[in-house]
Amino acid sequence: IEIRSNGIPVHAIGKFPRKGNPNTISEQSHNLKITKFPKKESQITSSRFFGIAINGIMFVPGTAGCWGGNRGSLNSCQWREEAIVNGKLKLGLDNNYGHVQRTGMYHYHGLPNGLIERLKASSSKKNDLIQVGFAGDGFGIFISKTNRYKPSYQLRKGTRSNGPLGKFDGTYTNDFKFVPKSGDLDKCNGLNIEQDYIYLITNSFPYISR
Repeated sequence: IEIRSNGIPVHAIGKFPRKGNPNTISEQSHNLKITKFPKKESQITSSRFFGIAINGIMFVPGTAGCWGGNRGSLNSCQWREEAIVNGKLKLGLDNNYGHVQRTGMYHYHGLPNGLIERLKASSSKKNDLIQVGFAGDGFGIFISKTNRYKPSYQLRKGTRSNGPLGKFDGTYTNDFKFVPKSGDLDKCNGLNIEQDYIYLITNSFPYISR
């Protein structure tokens, strides 16, 4: 599958620059090739750019904010800031959980509500799952209209023993831990539906698979 996009969504977005996000949106040159025949691997691979929506907007799970370490590295930043904390939108996110990088790239950190509303209008009322994109490994990215599927991540109890001291409150990615079978979804925020593996974007952490 080859996807080309200028990175400009057809739904309404917030006005940028805005409080918390000083960047200006600009056209991009997204040219992505994704396999039509995805398969599961034995190990999980972290990804800065998780996938792309069917409207050509990137899904980006993490932020550039890092307490200590190298913010540009996926693995060296122990305390990565979250864009959504206790349901509150940070870093200038708009109603689509989207905002703009320094490069001008508009991208999603959570449920792309503008896109979802457009897709709901053309989907069958019987179908709870709606495909909103493709992950980099080729598996589909879906949302549940009824929020039926719950993640298996929980907020840690207590306080941080290092780094940005304080209570585990969801400000940082590592404030959460994966608790197997505590929800419906696996560590990658996905599950098997009959014979097909899919990813879910959810309205609680991790929102987008990490």
